[in-house]
Amino acid sequence: MKHMQGQASSEYLLVLALCVVVLVMSALGPSPVQEVIQAIKDYFAAYSYAISVTP
Repeated sequence: MKHMQGQASSEYLLVLALCVVVLVMSALGPSPVQEVIQAIKDYFAAYSYAISVTP
């Protein structure tokens, strides 16, 4: 089997590094799904407050 050379090996290295960064970042904080759910909850809480305050 021939050794990889040139652009292909650098592409594999870049994809591997990106996957490692994503895995490390996801382990440090809440998952993206939880962040989206929390953002929707915050939006509707602010919306309902604004509706209740307006005359």
